[in-house]
Amino acid sequence: MKRAIVVLALLAGCGGEGGNEAPVPGSEGSRSEPIVCRSEDRLDKFCPADWEAAVAQADRFPRETCAGTCGRWLLHTTGGFMRVNCAYDPQTHELIGVAIHDDVPLYCDGTTDILVWGDAPLAGGCTFEAGASGASCPSLAD
Repeated sequence: MKRAIVVLALLAGCGGEGGNEAPVPGSEGSRSEPIVCRSEDRLDKFCPADWEAAVAQADRFPRETCAGTCGRWLLHTTGGFMRVNCAYDPQTHELIGVAIHDDVPLYCDGTTDILVWGDAPLAGGCTFEAGASGASCPSLAD
């Protein structure tokens, strides 16, 4: 039941029938580049408001969440049937992007399981480095 509510919230908030989403040009299904659906909606409802809140959440729920340095981002990520990568600017600590990876193709009229707003890494796009919050989460970064 919880999954159905999350799925309905995603479709309602992000134009599940295509709405303001469009597949990323040049990513029409090649193995090296997954089809990614871009959202004009901020998708910030899936993420802690800022980096400090992200670190606090990861400290409270270390099995479900992780916060650390990941490439050029400060990244907060959650695992499960739907992984959410929340990317923060390392200077301002503000949310700059969200990448949602579902286990079924729900976005852009059912053509992809990845929805992205702003600048955020895809799942497996980088490996966590220890340091930013003291957390290292290779199991969630793979």
